[in-house]
Amino acid sequence: MRRPISEGIDVWSIRLDQPSHPLTIGWLEPDELARAARFRRPLDRDRFLARRIALRLVLAGYGRIHPREVQLVEQPGGRPVAVGPGLPRFSTSHSDGLAVVAISDLVAVGVDVEAVRAHDDWPAVADRFFSAAERVELQARPSEDRPSAFLRWWTRKEAVVKALGRGLAHPLDSFDVSLAPSGSSLLRAIRDPQGHASEWTLEALRPSHGYVAALAAPARGLPIRERPTTLRALLALVVGAVD
Repeated sequence: MRRPISEGIDVWSIRLDQPSHPLTIGWLEPDELARAARFRRPLDRDRFLARRIALRLVLAGYGRIHPREVQLVEQPGGRPVAVGPGLPRFSTSHSDGLAVVAISDLVAVGVDVEAVRAHDDWPAVADRFFSAAERVELQARPSEDRPSAFLRWWTRKEAVVKALGRGLAHPLDSFDVSLAPSGSSLLRAIRDPQGHASEWTLEALRPSHGYVAALAAPARGLPIRERPTTLRALLALVVGAVD
């Protein structure tokens, strides 16, 4: 893993469904292990452990430190931040057996990923969280296209509020997003504290077959590099470089 990354944004898509080595579990904090123990299904527990290990591996690679040295602190609302010199800003999301981590030195970033599967409640979610313009556009689409369009909209809106740092505390119906496949922008500009329209990047990602994802950042023109990998490959790459 290279450093610096100040010229753009890296997006790591990490396959998680591989056994976690006991030594890597030792990198985690007691509260993380306690959270893992509360999962009823072993698969959910193992995926949680793998996500936390993968996040440490990614951050350690950029900080050029050992993964056990990465400290994660939960902010109000549950968003983790990395504590330590040289560690970049990041956003993370997961769905089923895939985790996505966006990394930037320059700006706040937000990322969201969803597995493509049936969501019977999507019409109610759209009615509650989408803007009026988005609901009109969604209903104008062919009925067979609406579930997949909903997922694309949802990931983009989630990515935006994550980049804003407020999560769902920021009303999702207060802005519109585009469903253009790439190079898209916010249709109704989000304004900064001084009331000026801010420039944004909002991009569709291709994390893995069967998933949709999006990246948002309050800046324009930043190159985005997608880096698909597995937990095992990431472990070999990072630990071999810092040991």
